[in-house]
Amino acid sequence: RSRSIDEIFEVIDTIIFKPFNLKGLSIETQIYLTALIHDKNIWKKLHRNTRARYKKILETHQTSDTDYLGLLKDLLKHERPRLENQLAYYGGRIDKNSFQPFC
Repeated sequence: RSRSIDEIFEVIDTIIFKPFNLKGLSIETQIYLTALIHDKNIWKKLHRNTRARYKKILETHQTSDTDYLGLLKDLLKHERPRLENQLAYYGGRIDKNSFQPFC
């Protein structure tokens, strides 16, 4: 694999396996958010006001010191031309003799 793909997997592994940092919130809020993060079906059982309250907390609370969205956007911006060429190649829009998909 190319170095950029390894970087993407490293970021994904960090996002998926890094536990949520809910310190600084009340115990009740931590329990709600932990349950909601791990079982999405619980959202359906909550009243809409409660759902809105905890969803807002979850969206605004910083769970990590790293801005993963920014990292992914920068990586995508850097890799976009190559990825578009690969998609065009695999979609048959580029002559198979003129493009090397794994360079």
